[in-house]
Amino acid sequence: MTGALYLDRPAELAVYEQSWASLDTLALDEDQSRRLIGKILEEVRHG
Repeated sequence: MTGALYLDRPAELAVYEQSWASLDTLALDEDQSRRLIGKILEEVRHG
């Protein structure tokens, strides 16, 4: 990825679109995120 502020080349934009699509696919949904955060909090509080 480049450090360009304005992505005016289709190839540059495609890299960002592919990266975003990959992250979106891997991301947890809201309920999954809440459960994971809750689990981590319990582990931190109780060791």
